[in-house]
Order: sequence, then C-alpha cells, then structure tokens
Amino acid sequence: MESTRTPCEPEVVVGFDDSPSARAALAWAARYARAAGLRVRAVHVLGQVPDPMAWVSSYDAAGYLGESPTPEDVEARVKDVVRQSFEALKPEPDWRLDFVGGSPGKTLIKESRRSQLLVIGTREHTGIERLISGSVSHYCLGHSLRPIVAVPAPDDPDYTA
Repeated sequence: MESTRTPCEPEVVVGFDDSPSARAALAWAARYARAAGLRVRAVHVLGQVPDPMAWVSSYDAAGYLGESPTPEDVEARVKDVVRQSFEALKPEPDWRLDFVGGSPGKTLIKESRRSQLLVIGTREHTGIERLISGSVSHYCLGHSLRPIVAVPAPDDPDYTA
C-alpha cells in the first residue's frame, strides 16, 4: 500500500475530457497552479472507443465522424478536440496534456499519486448514464491518497471558469 508520505511533484493533475465540468476543472486547476507556482498536467484517459453516436452525445464539440469511422479515426478526433480545448487555456510552457489508456478512475488515481492535488469535474453523468459508466469523481474521492478538488459542471452554458 502506498504511503501518504510519498514525495510530491510540484504539479496539479487534472482529469480532462472536454466536458463542461472538465473544462471548469481545468480552468480552476490553472488558476490554482498559477497562484501556487505549480505546473498543470492534464490527463485524458483513453478507454475503449465507444460507438460514434454515443461518443457525440458525450463530447458535443467533436461532431459526428460519418457512417463507418475506424477506432483510430475516433481516437484521433477525440485527441484533436481535447488538445484544442487544452490549448485554449493558454497553458504555461511547462504544462502538459497526457493521453493515457485505462479505466478513468483508476488511471487518474495512479497518475496523481505524486501530485500535490487532483482536480476533477463532477456531476456530468446522472441517471442511467451514471449506472452504465459509473462515477469517476466518486471513485477518485474514495480512493485517492492526495487532496482532491471536485469542480461541478457550470449551470450556465456560457459560463467560463
């Protein structure tokens, strides 16, 4: 079992998937990191490639990829959208965006094990969607040995964190 005394890196890890709550979490992490003199490492977890129509409903910025996109097409488009959203934040030179495969909750816990803080978006999935995909924020809150900030999705679609 990992000790809570593991040395920390001077970074804030933020789970990032281009959802409204993830964009709010990234903006919060950026403000905090700039104030505290830390770097940001945004982590986008690449899991199984979903059906393109299901993916579009979850990632409205991505758009529909056509009738028969390959998994590689879908993954490339996801990465492109996430990169654009990260770059829109105007990151500092030492900030980075990582794409990591795995289960979202477990991967974010692993990726943040040496960070000073884990920042996650919350309240994206409700009802049946939550039953199917689970709650990444609840998993992280229950398993992290590091402090966590859970940032809710903004109610106003024009909100900028």
